[in-house]
Amino acid sequence: MAQVTPEDFRDIQRKSRGYCRAVDGTRSRKRMDGSATVSRAGYSPYGTDDASDDVTQDAVLRFAKRLGEITQRCAVAAQWITSRTPAAWQYVRRDGETIVVSRSAIRYWAVRDAAAANGYRLDVKPDAPEGQPGAQAMRGLPHAATLQT
Repeated sequence: MAQVTPEDFRDIQRKSRGYCRAVDGTRSRKRMDGSATVSRAGYSPYGTDDASDDVTQDAVLRFAKRLGEITQRCAVAAQWITSRTPAAWQYVRRDGETIVVSRSAIRYWAVRDAAAANGYRLDVKPDAPEGQPGAQAMRGLPHAATLQT
């Protein structure tokens, strides 16, 4: 956790809110007051907490763990000139391919994994519309399995 900066937290919070909002946009589970709480017919069975805050908390912990693993295991690919701190690492994927990952990519991975653990996935088929006038069935975006090399 010592490596997590306030900038990391703000970016993870912004990404988790955007990710949850994108998933909510593909389903009829979004309240229009900005909360990502699951609601069925106006009733929220899990309380009125903002689900993106749960995703943010989980993502910060996942980010700290994965950043620690990557800094210990992977070679440094780039450094900041002013402070000489690592900016990117050479990450070897499971298929053996090497990619360069930055803190931003690790933040996104943490948000994606935390959102999936909290029930938010973009590759799941959307629910049927609630029957409101103008409601359209929207398809979820496919889940990105690989990054560009």
